[in-house]
Formats: sequence, structure tokens, C-alpha cells
Amino acid sequence: MCTHQTNPIKHIANWVKGEVWSLEQLIAAKEKTDYMETLRQKTIKDIAETQDTINKLNAGKFTFGSLLKSDAEKKQQALAKAQLKVELEKDVDYYAALKKML
Repeated sequence: MCTHQTNPIKHIANWVKGEVWSLEQLIAAKEKTDYMETLRQKTIKDIAETQDTINKLNAGKFTFGSLLKSDAEKKQQALAKAQLKVELEKDVDYYAALKKML
């Protein structure tokens, strides 16, 4: 009769471990969701700063990055910043999609 009995505590301990792991992963997913929102807000701020820099470069105003550059180099830098802005706008959409998935 003793050989047919199993230890019920072993099964309960394994079940509790599984529940704890599930809760830990749920907490990790929530933290990642919050992190995606933080990244999204930071990217929106970066877009605004990039647009401000583009406007300054196009208007010929002073920026530290264009201190010793000619007008042609300033226009080239403005085009590079415009491409960066487009990529950042895509990233905002990606962060929103990732947040939805999480």
C-alpha cells in the first residue's frame, strides 16, 4: 500500500511555483507596457526637438551643430534631420503597436 501512495505536497509545491512564475511574468509584461509608453513619449519629445532644429536650420538661425558649416551643409543637415524625424514618427507607431500586443 505504501508503494502506491504519492506525496501530495510535491504536486502542490509545483503548482504554487507555476502560479508564482505566471504572476512574475504578468508583472514583467505590465512593466514592459509602461516602458513602451515611456519610450513613445520620449520619441514624441525627440520629434518636437528635431522639428525645432530643422526650423532653425532652414531659417538660418544659430545652432551649435551648424556653427562652422556653410549654407549647403546646413541644408544637407536639415535633410538628414528630416529623415530622422520620419523614422522617429514610425517608431511612435511601433511603440503603440508593441504596447497593444503586451
